[in-house]
Amino acid sequence: ALAVVREEQLDYFGQTVNIAARVQGLARAGEIWASERVLMDPDLRRRVESAGYQTENTRARLKGVGEEAPVYRMYRP
Repeated sequence: ALAVVREEQLDYFGQTVNIAARVQGLARAGEIWASERVLMDPDLRRRVESAGYQTENTRARLKGVGEEAPVYRMYRP
């Protein structure tokens, strides 16, 4: 991601930001979605599980990214 200050405001650009926005757009009420890279963090994974979320992996075509990407849906049953 590229961080830029414009008119005294910090803004972010780049493919990482685009992927995050597309993954976020998959979520419905009560869900959290994350990319594979985010969910690979062991601390985050422990927190998700200890909060009672179940994880379901799938693949999604993310606009502007090209090929399908592994993504994870987290939800409480």
